[in-house]
Amino acid sequence: MRSVLVVLALWDAGAAADLAALAPLAPEEHAPAVERSAARAAKASRLLADHGHLLPPNLREKGQDLLNEHDFRVHAALDSARPGPALAAIQKKESGYLKAFQKLGGERAATKAKQLPKDEERRKLRATRDVLRAATGLDAEEPVWGAPFRALEELFGEGHAPMEALGVSAKFFEDGTALTQRYHVALQPPCDCWTFGREAVVEQARNVAESLKAPPLVEAWLDSIAADDTGKLPSVGFGVSAEDGACKLYVLNYGGNELPPLPLLDSLPQTARKPDRASSVLVSVEWKFGDMKTQQMRQYAVEAASGDVSVARQTQDERFAGDELVAALDRAFGVKQSEDIAVTAPFQYDKATTPPVAAAPLAKSGLKLKPQDGNIDSNAETDAKLAALLKDAAPGAGAWLARSRVVRHALSNVQFGEGFVTLYRHPTVFGFVDPSSAPQHLALRNALTKNTHSLRRRLSGLTACDQAEEDFMDRAVSDAEFVCCLRFVDCCGTSSARLRGSIVSSVAEHPSMRRTSSLTHRSGAATRTTRRARKIRRTPRTRGCARNRARTTSRA
Repeated sequence: MRSVLVVLALWDAGAAADLAALAPLAPEEHAPAVERSAARAAKASRLLADHGHLLPPNLREKGQDLLNEHDFRVHAALDSARPGPALAAIQKKESGYLKAFQKLGGERAATKAKQLPKDEERRKLRATRDVLRAATGLDAEEPVWGAPFRALEELFGEGHAPMEALGVSAKFFEDGTALTQRYHVALQPPCDCWTFGREAVVEQARNVAESLKAPPLVEAWLDSIAADDTGKLPSVGFGVSAEDGACKLYVLNYGGNELPPLPLLDSLPQTARKPDRASSVLVSVEWKFGDMKTQQMRQYAVEAASGDVSVARQTQDERFAGDELVAALDRAFGVKQSEDIAVTAPFQYDKATTPPVAAAPLAKSGLKLKPQDGNIDSNAETDAKLAALLKDAAPGAGAWLARSRVVRHALSNVQFGEGFVTLYRHPTVFGFVDPSSAPQHLALRNALTKNTHSLRRRLSGLTACDQAEEDFMDRAVSDAEFVCCLRFVDCCGTSSARLRGSIVSSVAEHPSMRRTSSLTHRSGAATRTTRRARKIRRTPRTRGCARNRARTTSRA
């Protein structure tokens, strides 16, 4: 009881003054150490305030607990008989956290994380099988047309893929027919909001390509992406149209990074208005299911600056006499940007193939529409207004707009070709990461830290040791209960003498251990825990964890 009262008294004394204000009051020889601790605490507090929404609730709470404990320890050190050694111990602990911060991406990761959206409602949205079925009529279990969606589930796990991984589209013809069983997925999005690593993404892309009976050029592109381990992984996705058997592989560079050296990349046709490839360009290979010999290539380019529709109107008028519709869409919704899509004629590919030629009749142009009232979500009023404008150009658009609203994306793109109009519900903002979803949080961490070891591909199928390592990385770095460390070492045995020794030492010095020892030693809890720690030193090697031992040793 006396110990508890002392703790409370120290806490009250510490809580009376902010650390920054405490430094001038500290003895001269200790003031620099207090100032340094205050600056580090302020930085940690800012990081937690800026990025706490990206952490699982338990880690967010533990982060705040650590800040409170740090404040307490600094005050307690100054009130102790020997402030110097106590402050030195605090500094050492701070240095450890700073090293962990740098290992997890440092300021680079913090900057990227700060750019992620914070919409609490939208980050809970999921691209589920029910959503896919409601919007397209396609079942994820369908052997061919469900393959791209199943690849998402292999990465995220069923029910955990974010809505931003899924988009839908519909193609309407002048004769009243329509293709509505169409969707596209992003296995790797064009942002730093998630990744499962190059190996995992390419693996799933190969599975999709096999299911869709992709032609050789698709395999060649995936080989190039897999081999380009020095560059940034580009955005990779697939699109399918079940009714006409059309399949696409999409590759997009972003963030100022170059595309991998994709075969025939330099042979892509120039778009109508841009002589050179844009700094950010989307390219694709298209084929018909079952036709493994012929393919087409496409290059998509944004032609007009924001708010400038002159290029779009000119291109539309030249190609498809679409000026009136473009003007009407601009008046009603505002055109954000215009698109130009150059397409090759179908060709067969081998390493000595003649570069494909552009097929002007196959070219398309398009419009990117501005979000209505800044809202990236669909709504019935906006969709009804759009359907009225498109009643002649896209008969049946109203019914599709109502059915596809389940994906929540507002209508983002309208594309025009000879005799058809295509509508797209495509995500326009990425980064709505739900930290309560373990796979999404894992993918976010991979994106920010570049820590994409093979065991981080997915959470399903992890061994006990893999899961223990995940727990250790997620919790122990944040100074969670030391039982996690114990579990990790106990599972993986003597994986690394150095790592094991550091963990055991951390356990012995852990504040939870010390508090337990000083306040509740009579209960026997500390004794049992200490005995548990000693037992770890005698844990024999476990054969089943050889792979994890090697990996862990390299990180220690």
